[in-house]
Amino acid sequence: MRINQERIVFVDQNVRVGLPRSLTEKLRVQSTGGAIYLFAKEAIEPTRLQLQNAKTGEIILVDIAATEAPADQTALEP
Repeated sequence: MRINQERIVFVDQNVRVGLPRSLTEKLRVQSTGGAIYLFAKEAIEPTRLQLQNAKTGEIILVDIAATEAPADQTALEP
């Protein structure tokens, strides 16, 4: 991920997102309709998020990290 650029992760199931307390001020997370919207406000070291299927309770693990975009790189697609 890049700082100050939203990324969308499609999981095709309604999920609850669990994240470490260390990320509460660094990462905005919204989840709706099988999509998770992630927006890093500052750098994030490699960290694991837990997604829980709201219907079955199944756990899905997702590793994320956020860094500054190189100066010569255009914005990524969400």
